[in-house]
Order: sequence, then structure tokens, then C-alpha cells
Amino acid sequence: MPNCYFCGMEFENLKVCPFCNQSYCEAHFATNTHDCPLIPIKNPYEDQLSSGNVLVTPEELAAQPLIRPQGFQYSYSDLSTQNAVIHPSINQNLQTSHQVINNESNYVYTDGTYFWHRKDQIENLDEMDAFDPSSGIIIPGILWPKKSELFHVLFASFLLILLVSSGIIMNTFIQLYILSKNYHLPLSELLDIIEIKQYLIQIILLSILYLSAFLVHEFSHRQTAKHFKLQTKFRLFKVGVIMTFICLVLPIKFALPGAVVVIGLEEISRRTGLCKLAGPLSNLIMGSGLLLVSILPIIQSPLNYWLLFGATFNFSLGAFNMIPFGILDGDNIRKWQPKIWLVMMIALISLFLLSFYLQNQFTPI
Repeated sequence: MPNCYFCGMEFENLKVCPFCNQSYCEAHFATNTHDCPLIPIKNPYEDQLSSGNVLVTPEELAAQPLIRPQGFQYSYSDLSTQNAVIHPSINQNLQTSHQVINNESNYVYTDGTYFWHRKDQIENLDEMDAFDPSSGIIIPGILWPKKSELFHVLFASFLLILLVSSGIIMNTFIQLYILSKNYHLPLSELLDIIEIKQYLIQIILLSILYLSAFLVHEFSHRQTAKHFKLQTKFRLFKVGVIMTFICLVLPIKFALPGAVVVIGLEEISRRTGLCKLAGPLSNLIMGSGLLLVSILPIIQSPLNYWLLFGATFNFSLGAFNMIPFGILDGDNIRKWQPKIWLVMMIALISLFLLSFYLQNQFTPI
């Protein structure tokens, strides 16, 4: 008979979670009972805290015992509950039951927002490569986990270049089609006007600007995490790659083929905040540098236009990631230091508007 992925017990019928695609028994099918990796961490003991919904560190969370549901028998070895803190509302129901005390090594935290379970096989995370498929750690949503980090980076870069190229080509054809309709000109004659050399230069420049903003952002996360001696790698996302391919043929362009995955971050802490802040901050610094250089008197059109284009890319990418939602950087930064989050958001949006305005002033004729 199949085993529940959470408790390890055998059952005739198991349900598959639509988020993490693992099989669970009836008692652990709900996402909050099997620590689903796509559900934000929720302190299960918040009802006992006088201050309400308090975010706790992994150490504090691990110090609390896991309360076994009434009438359910675990396959794990029964451990002593002498020092366990039992929820008052179910204390009487557990007098004849055993509890399994949670251990911090049973959890691996990732991205500062999400974590996944089934870590009873892991004895010492620090001495193993968590990204090696043979480690037994499954990172949900990762594409080609056995491939090297270099492969993931190159494939993501290739997809982004394709996306930029498709956007330029689609935009050009739309403009030519409008001109053809408005002035009753054959579309073939308008296509002959395009200089292929300049067109290719435009695609190359935009690709470089877009890639530099994206890679600087992601690798700032990566290097900051390495500074804290955390395991981290750039990884492609299955959904992100599929969305990027779909957007190649759509007028609206959106791409997030992959991102840097960090293992070992807490829900909220200085370390998590700095790791998350590194990405948008790098875009703020890089965009500001491009903006300052673009307005120098020695810089002439169309170079200043392209520099401002790069600045706009960086500010928009940084501002987008500062949105306090889901797995975006802004959610953890706001929880860690609301004032820093507010200053960063205001700075990125203000500079984006400024660079976009100047970019229109320097548009090549």
C-alpha cells in the first residue's frame, strides 16, 4: 500500500495535493497540515501568543512540539513528552496518546517565505549539497534539477534574448501595419525601408540591457546568500519557462524563466532581509549609474537614449520585485524593515518616472 508523504503510514487511498503533487492521507491532505511548500509559513501556536499572529524564527518554531491529531497513530518512534507544551484545548484528549517532538533538522527553509516538509531523512543539511537530486531534498517547481547552474543561467538568458527579440519584431510589424493602413502604402515597401544592420544592433543593445538588469538582480541575491554561507543556486522554474515561451507569441511580454533559490533563510530576520534587499538595491544602484552617465554633456544621442533605456529597465525590475506579495522580495523586506521597504519603493518608482520622461526627450529621430 502507498505511504503518506508526511507521516509515513500506509493507506489504501491517498489524496494528491495540487500544489506540491505529493500523496497524503486524510489527516494530512490539507495544505496547512502537511507544510505545503507553496503555502506561506503560519505559526501553528499563534493562538497561545498574547500578541496575536507572531512571526517566529525556525528555531522558535522547531522548539514547539507537533500535536498529533486525536485518534491517529504515527509510525515514527514514540518520544518522551515530558517537556512538551500541549495546547490547552486538546490537552485532555492527549492523555493516552504520544506526541512527536519536532526537530529543526526536519525542516529546510527556502526563499524566506516558503518551506517544505519530509526532511526526516536529513541528518545534517550543512554537510550535503541540497541541490543534488541524490540528497533526497525535492525543490518543487524546479526544471532539470540535475543540470549545472551554468546551464540554467545560459538557458534563461537565451529565453530572455528570444523574448526581447520577439517584442521588437512584433512592435515593428504593428507600427508598419498602422502606417500601411493610414497612408495606404504597401507593407512590402515599408519593410524595405528597414535597415537590417541597425535593426540587429537595436536587438543586441536591448538584449544586453535587459539581461544585465535581470542577472545583476539575481546574482546579487546569490552573492549575499553566499556571504552568509547559505546554499544557493540559480534555477529554472517549470512554470516560468512555459510562461516565457507563451509570451513569445503574445503582444504582452512577461518573463521569469528562473531565479536564485536560497536554502536556509528564516521567515523574517536581518539575514533574510539583506538577502532579499540585495536584488532591488543592485537595480537601484545600476539604474542610477546609467541615469547619471546618460545626462552627461559628452554623451550624445542615440547613446544617451539607450543608457536611459537601461536605467528604466533596472528601476522597473527593482520596483516590481518590491511589491509586497507572494515570493517577491518586497514581502520579506516589508516584514523585516517597513521603513527601508518604503524608502526603496519611493526611490525606485520616482527614478523610473524620471528616466522614462528623459528617455522620451532623447528619443532618436
